Amino acid sequence: MPFEIQSEASDIVTYGFSLGAGRRLLALWRDNVAQDEDPGTPVVLRLLGCAGQLATVIDVLHGLEQPLVGATDGTDLVIGGLLVKDYPLLICLSPQHRVSLPTVLKGY
Repeated sequence: MPFEIQSEASDIVTYGFSLGAGRRLLALWRDNVAQDEDPGTPVVLRLLGCAGQLATVIDVLHGLEQPLVGATDGTDLVIGGLLVKDYPLLICLSPQHRVSLPTVLKGY
């Protein structure tokens, strides 16, 4: 998965995975000594050729999952304000699917 990271940190480690059905996973973290209260390092993540895809972040330490808000720049998906810490964050990408409401619900 081609991507670019803009950050002042030089110790960011990444691994990419393919999950099938067009889904992909990117793991990233800072490779340094673990801290009790790591404030995180802000990064801008540019996912090349991923415009229009849904992005979700999973915080493996705290067991949290939430959608990410990104901006489209040409064919790229740009996610800013991401805090990378000394443990892995997982970024999941899925092709966007439109869901149409059943005819019964239209009008509500």
